[in-house]
Amino acid sequence: MSLTAANSVFTLAISGLFSIPQTLKGYSADNLLGMEELDAGQVIMGVDGNTVAGMIQVPVKQLIYLQADSESNLMFEAWRTAELSAGQKYQGIGVIQYPSVNRLYALTTGWLTKYPPLADAKKSLQPRRYEITWQQILVTPTKL
Repeated sequence: MSLTAANSVFTLAISGLFSIPQTLKGYSADNLLGMEELDAGQVIMGVDGNTVAGMIQVPVKQLIYLQADSESNLMFEAWRTAELSAGQKYQGIGVIQYPSVNRLYALTTGWLTKYPPLADAKKSLQPRRYEITWQQILVTPTKL
């Protein structure tokens, strides 16, 4: 099995803007996608030393790194511009495919939560990093 990320595919649709899912392209050379670790539950220990656990729902933060010249930056710029114009948030949905590990991820109810207005300029223009906060991410093996 290969662990390459080069063949991964991320499609994103934004309600009211891009109803047909768009494939993101032009990822950064060193980073493509990142996910924040989740608190998967809460565990409490009583004074008697017994523990109990509870399930908690938490949003999932995802980072997306795009080269400064990526055409996919236009999609995020349109998303942010539409929100500013309308004075309201637009919701996204997505699918990520990792063929190298036979996984497909469904991303539901996503909100653009961090947006770089432009690329940092150093010797060359730097990648832009976006954050989407998802309500839920579900995984499915693509081969059983």
